[in-house]
Amino acid sequence: MNKLLLFLGAVFVAVLSFLPAKDFPTIPIIGIDKAVHFVLYATLGFLAALSFSSCPVRWRRYRFRILLILILYGSGIEFLQDYFYTLHRGFSYGDILFNSLGALTGLFIRFGTKPRPCRCREVIDQKILPDPGTEDPESESPALISHNPSLSKILAETFGWKPVITRQDTLVIRAICTGRKLISLPHCPYGNVHNFCQTSENPLHATIATFLESSHFTSVEVRMIADSPSRDDTPKVAGFLDIRHDPFFHFSSDLRQKILKSTKNGFTVEIGGIELLDSFYSIYSHHRRSIGSLPLPRRWFRNLLKDYNNGFCGIFLLKNREVLVGASFNLEFKGFYETCWIAVPEPWHRNGGIYAMVSEMIRHARTLHCQIFSFGSSNRDSEDHCFKRQWNTTDQPLIQLKVSKNPKENDKDPWMMFLLKYLPSPLNQLVENYLSKRIY
Repeated sequence: MNKLLLFLGAVFVAVLSFLPAKDFPTIPIIGIDKAVHFVLYATLGFLAALSFSSCPVRWRRYRFRILLILILYGSGIEFLQDYFYTLHRGFSYGDILFNSLGALTGLFIRFGTKPRPCRCREVIDQKILPDPGTEDPESESPALISHNPSLSKILAETFGWKPVITRQDTLVIRAICTGRKLISLPHCPYGNVHNFCQTSENPLHATIATFLESSHFTSVEVRMIADSPSRDDTPKVAGFLDIRHDPFFHFSSDLRQKILKSTKNGFTVEIGGIELLDSFYSIYSHHRRSIGSLPLPRRWFRNLLKDYNNGFCGIFLLKNREVLVGASFNLEFKGFYETCWIAVPEPWHRNGGIYAMVSEMIRHARTLHCQIFSFGSSNRDSEDHCFKRQWNTTDQPLIQLKVSKNPKENDKDPWMMFLLKYLPSPLNQLVENYLSKRIY
């Protein structure tokens, strides 16, 4: 119905625009012509926004496209009026301006109002779900950072997504809805997936496929720790260190020497919160760009520091004789402590600064009475992976399982990767916010 109204509105505006000027009555009010243009296109803008989707995520995605289409529509009519000179309705930049302002106003009225609650049939009430990490007291699986309920809410607020909880039989997924895709969780090595009865990956794949078939999503992606730590066929692994007892006594003599040497070389570590955000982001973003990767936007870290609940959230700065040379952003939840985003560029990494920072982070995690210290994810057998194994970590294979209605779908579009890899740094900063919503 809304799309029919939009079509009729567009036809009505076109008909009025191509009526000869002599058919309109003369109204002695200054600016009445521009006011009519404004009202007509404000109505079109409102109807266009109303027609696309009731999903608040899709509203935000399409609003600029809708505005551009309406501006082109109004401008096209103005050019045609000038072409058909017999109408005596000449081209006017003023009319284009008021057409555009009207369309923008109509969109603002629609998008500015509070959206209705999400009515996706896949979403279930959070109250009926057990608290993460408590549904099975006998389980040895630790609560992960991704199990913190506040994390998905912060992701949604930062990137304009919506947090949802879905269930199919025994499978419960706390995830992010991007409007078309369901992901648990973007920008995180593992999501919040609970498969209460099934334990192997193949039945999980079948369950997700069944769920996807009856949903409106185009794809579902889950990231999780494999059930068997002995699996060696996954490209990514996470390194977990048990810190219930002081791990420093079990480090090799070579590792203890490196830690001691880093202190002698003048490396110190400062711990703080939002007051250190600028320092952290300057070195983090520069390091990510230098290795051809995408830095997350500053507002993501600001929102974490402001809204992360039920655990520690803070910044570590590595300094060498008061010169900032490295940084890390750490999170903790229910005794699980993780260094989530870390940057120690060369030559400070090679000179031992990384050992000073990691050892200080482990000490800090133990002061919070944590049980697990996570080094985060890395590619299997990479240099980063080898570094983490020095610390007696246990490899946790990571599974990234994606089921799509279109098997040829590619998340990382080639043109996005081209922008990320070849654009100079100043231009890259302009598109990072856009790319971070699509490359995760």
